[in-house]
Amino acid sequence: MPRQPRWYVIQVQTGHEQLMCQLIQRVCEEADRNSNRLQDDRITDEVVAPSFQTRHKFHGEWKDITKLLLPGYVIAVTSHPHELHALLRTVPDFTRVLTIGETFVPL
Repeated sequence: MPRQPRWYVIQVQTGHEQLMCQLIQRVCEEADRNSNRLQDDRITDEVVAPSFQTRHKFHGEWKDITKLLLPGYVIAVTSHPHELHALLRTVPDFTRVLTIGETFVPL
């Protein structure tokens, strides 16, 4: 029986959040295919860069904009934080699952 997925924070280079979400998801999906995992026991269920809508005034006119909630961080929903950590070593850009000591800490 698969464990309940939890949310883990991954630190990435600021400005690369959306790209890293796609890259991390692609690496995890490839690993799932190579290991013949079941659909409900994938390494990650989702990788997102949380954002929010706000309004800013530019040259006297209000504009709707989307901003990142946590610049420099993405959230991975997973039941397998150790496997995710190992896969992140294959990503060619900076990634790090946040820990306290040597323990992965879910949100």
